[in-house]
Amino acid sequence: RRITTYDTAELSVRQKLNLSGNRESRRAVAAAEANISSAGVRTRELRLLAEARTAYFQLWSARTQLALVRESDRLLGLTLDLLRSRAATGHADTNTLLAAGTERTRLRERQLALEREVADAAAQLNTLRDFPAQQEVGGLESPADPAQLPLPPLEELQQRALAYRPEITEAEARIAAAREVRRAADRAWRPDPEIMLKARHANAGSRVIEGYDTGVAVSLPWLNDGKYRATQREADRRQEAATFDAASLRTRTAAEIRAVWQEITTTRQTLDRKSTRLNSSH
Repeated sequence: RRITTYDTAELSVRQKLNLSGNRESRRAVAAAEANISSAGVRTRELRLLAEARTAYFQLWSARTQLALVRESDRLLGLTLDLLRSRAATGHADTNTLLAAGTERTRLRERQLALEREVADAAAQLNTLRDFPAQQEVGGLESPADPAQLPLPPLEELQQRALAYRPEITEAEARIAAAREVRRAADRAWRPDPEIMLKARHANAGSRVIEGYDTGVAVSLPWLNDGKYRATQREADRRQEAATFDAASLRTRTAAEIRAVWQEITTTRQTLDRKSTRLNSSH
């Protein structure tokens, strides 16, 4: 049959009235979930940036050490040539010659190890930059000497870390999202009324609308008590877990900053003592 062949047609229109605030609650939940995703992306970005900095420093350090080892090997080779020429005339100490040969073998082994470190660090840096692992890495600028940078107090460093560590920001976003989910679950008990308009048209009639009905419908969430209470309990558990994760991250961050700060302080004190001894010896 054709679609225009009918006896009676009916058109129904429904519209919910947002009186309970459920729509705003759902919007807040969606925004909070989006904040979690944004915080996760930021965490990943900063982690990749830190890995790239580490790979850069490792490559620079390995190249610097390799240059020093090669130069030491060159100088030791000249020394060996001189010792061999003296040994040929009987004016060289055999023990000294053997010790120099052993030292040069050790330097060659260290050179091979450093060449592997350079290759690995370059491959890691290229991977982080989304370049082929075997691509040649050009010259690197020397990083700033950390010994010349001022070291802030421990409490200031801990406060900065707690304020800017991305994992903590992500955990706090999860807490906020769980809180919004709980609010939405609480508001779900308040139903939104729904108005209806239903119009009828008879094909055989002469009027466009033969009749219409209006009405108001209200859902009864209280009859499904278990569903809404389960949603509330789930939101509470999410908030508790996120709060625990955030607290654990704060404690671990403070401990990590303290360990690094103590290590830097001890290293600087050791360098200062050695510098003082060197200066006094001259």
